[in-house]
Amino acid sequence: APTLALGMPINPLDHPDVPPAKYAAITLSEEGSYDSNPLRLVHNTKSLKGSESTAELLLNTSDPTTLFQLRNIISQGLYDNSIFNSTNAHEYLSIGRKNQRWDATLNGRFDYDTTRSTEITSFGITAPNVRNKVYSIIPGLTFRVNKRDSFGTTFNYLKSTYDNAVFVDYTSMADGTYWKHRLDTRNSAVLTVNAQQYQTNQGAQNTTTSIGPTVGWVWEYSDALTAHIDVGEQTTQQKTQNGTPTSSQSTYVYSGALNYRTQRYITDAKVQRAQQPAGNGLSILLTDLKLKESYLVSDRLSLRGSVGYRKASYVVQPIATNLDHEYNASAGIAYRLMKDLDATGTFSYIRQGLIGNGAGTLDSQSVIVGLSYHPPEDAL
Repeated sequence: APTLALGMPINPLDHPDVPPAKYAAITLSEEGSYDSNPLRLVHNTKSLKGSESTAELLLNTSDPTTLFQLRNIISQGLYDNSIFNSTNAHEYLSIGRKNQRWDATLNGRFDYDTTRSTEITSFGITAPNVRNKVYSIIPGLTFRVNKRDSFGTTFNYLKSTYDNAVFVDYTSMADGTYWKHRLDTRNSAVLTVNAQQYQTNQGAQNTTTSIGPTVGWVWEYSDALTAHIDVGEQTTQQKTQNGTPTSSQSTYVYSGALNYRTQRYITDAKVQRAQQPAGNGLSILLTDLKLKESYLVSDRLSLRGSVGYRKASYVVQPIATNLDHEYNASAGIAYRLMKDLDATGTFSYIRQGLIGNGAGTLDSQSVIVGLSYHPPEDAL
């Protein structure tokens, strides 16, 4: 997938100029790419080379009480194997409104991409260019009772459809309702009840329901340094097509993050163990650890990198090919050629262990180099 679609910064850390409160921004990029194993296969791998052209339009308006942001991304991939050629679209919407008592948010997302980008693995499927549409809407509401206490809820509805029956259409719904109590100026305690349901929309019906509480701590040391952690228990039940429970599992879950940001250095560390919907008809209990770093060497040069680990667990051990674990790493560079033009490069490595009928280990290396043009924002 294009680097812009992955959210990778094209500027060395931050834009040198502060944009106006209401603005439109355009970014154009042209990249050459190489992927040693585009289908994430254990055997009979073939490499893929090509070019990826991307255009992004960002509309933003904000003030102390209101936020509106719309991000539109269109990309075109052309490769030495034309069966992989694709035109992809991504839409992201964020709306927010707040006053002294209430915060209301609405986030929306639409992705029209291929499973090469949207799925955590290929599940051993050799179909080269399966189209995936993802619709997601996330409303949220917070009520501040007083200076110390607040209640809130966030609901996430997601629907994923595919143009090939080798992947399974599904719907996922999740809700997190919480109470937050501020202990002092830097520390807060959080109690959350989480509920999630995953349901397949074709083939043999599979419904997976999870519910459980977590307790958490939020640390806000400064604008530059924040952290949080949540730990709890979750009961997951899987049902067959006639609604009969086939199995259930109780396990621990957690999430946490540490964020540090200055003008020259950014670090984001995240850890999570939670249900993850997938396109093979299963909801996966996925443990995910990720560390991302960015460093501004000079006004022209920035470096960035990441390392990650994933481990998958299942209520019922899958017979078909599925993910067991993954190691991944990436390194990138951005160099300011001119005020509005950057040269970028990224190297990524993935090693996955698969279980089920297609058990084995796969490796994948990819390289992306390109140019990104980003003229100054225009006031609206």
